[in-house]
Amino acid sequence: MQIRLWQESPQPCSPTALMYSSCPVRWIPSPEYGYVAQGRNLYELILGNSSAPKSILIHAGIHAREYINPYLIMEQLEQMLECYECGSFHGRGYRELLDGMAVHIVPMVNPDGIAVSQFGEGGLRSPELVQVLQACYAYDTASGRTKSSYAGYLARWKANARGTDLNKNFVTGFGSDAKTLLPSYAGYPGAAPFTEPETLSLGAVTLLCRPSVIINYHSMGEVAYWDTRESLYTGINTEFSSYMLSLVPYKRMGSGTASGSYLDWIYSGDNPVCSITFETGNAECPFTFEQYPKIWLQHSLVMQAAMEYAYIH
Repeated sequence: MQIRLWQESPQPCSPTALMYSSCPVRWIPSPEYGYVAQGRNLYELILGNSSAPKSILIHAGIHAREYINPYLIMEQLEQMLECYECGSFHGRGYRELLDGMAVHIVPMVNPDGIAVSQFGEGGLRSPELVQVLQACYAYDTASGRTKSSYAGYLARWKANARGTDLNKNFVTGFGSDAKTLLPSYAGYPGAAPFTEPETLSLGAVTLLCRPSVIINYHSMGEVAYWDTRESLYTGINTEFSSYMLSLVPYKRMGSGTASGSYLDWIYSGDNPVCSITFETGNAECPFTFEQYPKIWLQHSLVMQAAMEYAYIH
């Protein structure tokens, strides 16, 4: 088995998991979907039976400063690989579950933005993109959107390297909740829906695999979003969200109006889908890894639970 690992991935699976797991898994690099502005690859991982009629999708890292969540997904994956032969969930073996479905994982939707939040200007190699950061800071400072130092401002970066908030760049409700009309560290939806390679890539993965269950990871607040006012699938999501929140005891949040988010988009499509967005951690992002042990305890079985739900429904 050959695994092509993503250099920007925050925690590659351990060599033991990769070498000795017999679970079918493959990485698909970005030529199938596209590159981000800095030229980094976007990757999708497919775990299990890629030709199975059932699939689920798990993704994280659409907001830059929430980079603890790609780490979480990679540890979930490592656990699944290491326990593929012997692990079980509610009496069903991991092998049985994965023989009957494909688990699609996009561990880091926004690698450029995460590099900015972690390393500042040093996370980008393009002088043009560095100038974008500087222009965003000048604009946000002049308009009163930030009072932080430049370093602090970049640490709190949510957008991609072009200053677009990716979770406002989807079509349903686009622009209705724009916080700014110019590129910024947060809140700018872009000039039009799907202008960014990251949203195009995530959209392509979603349309191609047509998942029945989607897990979205964000931070912060230990809350969960599960519905929108315009959703076509409130009925099936009521049961699904109750099931997932019995495992992860986060506060259930009410329905909001569509604002161009990924959740708004999938709930308006023609593919009936169960989805929940978990907001991990209870400190301001980016938070330190002191938060991580609790997050792991809360979410160590989320992948298995999502697989089981899709398997029996």
